[in-house]
Amino acid sequence: MQDIVFSKTHKDEEFFKYINLIFPSRRIQNILLIIPPDADSSMFNYNTAKRKRYWNFPPYGVGVLASHLRLININVSIINLNNLVLKKSQNSNSEHEFNFNACIRTELEDKISSFKPDFIGLSCMFSQTLKSTIKVVEL
Repeated sequence: MQDIVFSKTHKDEEFFKYINLIFPSRRIQNILLIIPPDADSSMFNYNTAKRKRYWNFPPYGVGVLASHLRLININVSIINLNNLVLKKSQNSNSEHEFNFNACIRTELEDKISSFKPDFIGLSCMFSQTLKSTIKVVEL
């Protein structure tokens, strides 16, 4: 297994103290990449999602990044929360049954507890995604 090694070429000792605190073995083995929903709960329209009228772009850039990380033997998992929210809303029976924030929280908690990432990366492709990205970071 090839390790990512942080060399001490950087002059800022505080930076390396922080890196040593977070990564004491100086190894990153598991990386979780998250694609947040395209909109936050205040912008999300259940009926539009139910009719399959929202865009759902594939996370191509995150997929390319994951492929390169796997080439150096890093375990990578991707959560596409946008796809998850759309799928769960489409599979629900009513707007009252579907809970936008709860499905995101549950998915994140389950993935983080089972995968145990050393590092989490988020992708924010559009400006409308910013609020939902911030919400995911808070969760």
